[in-house]
Amino acid sequence: MFFLLSGEGPSDMGVCGSGADVCELEAHGGGFRPGPMALLVDFLAARRLDYSPKEFLAMGLVSESAIARRKRRMSPRIMSLPRSEDKGALYHKVYAILLGEIALETAAEKGMAVVPVFFRDCDGSRSSPADEWERKRRSIVQGFEQAKCPAGVAMVPKPKSECWILCAVQKIPYRDCAKLEELSGNDASPKRAPKKLLEEILGKSPDAAVLVELIECGAVDPERIDMPSFNAFRTDFDHALHVARSWKP
Repeated sequence: MFFLLSGEGPSDMGVCGSGADVCELEAHGGGFRPGPMALLVDFLAARRLDYSPKEFLAMGLVSESAIARRKRRMSPRIMSLPRSEDKGALYHKVYAILLGEIALETAAEKGMAVVPVFFRDCDGSRSSPADEWERKRRSIVQGFEQAKCPAGVAMVPKPKSECWILCAVQKIPYRDCAKLEELSGNDASPKRAPKKLLEEILGKSPDAAVLVELIECGAVDPERIDMPSFNAFRTDFDHALHVARSWKP
């Protein structure tokens, strides 16, 4: 089983070390450099599959720019999508469609099941619509459905991925983590920005390298995180693995 990830940058899914837009893990390094969210995917997969996709070099990354190029090449079909959806929802739906199609092509090339995981922060602030997270997540799910890619997974932290990490490293780890979803997704928020709270706890800027080290050392156990946005991701992930297990070439 192969995991094809797409996110927003180094602090979530990671980057291609070679500077490429599409890459895979390499035994000698230089390829895909997994970010903290990619490591959470690997952790959950390892618990369920009894092997680590990261250790078996069974993970790859498709950058946002790579999907954007594909979108431009397929613009006539993409432009035919209904315009009844708001601009943000349509954007995420289109990108999920394209990632789903790339995953299906990759499965045919590799001769194995491919699970695409599409990451986007919910972001937003207290003034944002109450259903913003659900609309963003639903648009991604619908995109995978339209691509006929049932193993696609929406990974949408509310409001930001730092909240999932905060759940594990707060003063009393894993307690009342649902309340963290009430924080502002605006990094400029003076007191309630997840990134600032995480920096206070860690005593240093929570950049990608710091968060990767935190997860690799075992300070974050995804199985203990209990938050609506994370639970939705984990449920979708488990379903995707179930679907992938029945994949046939």
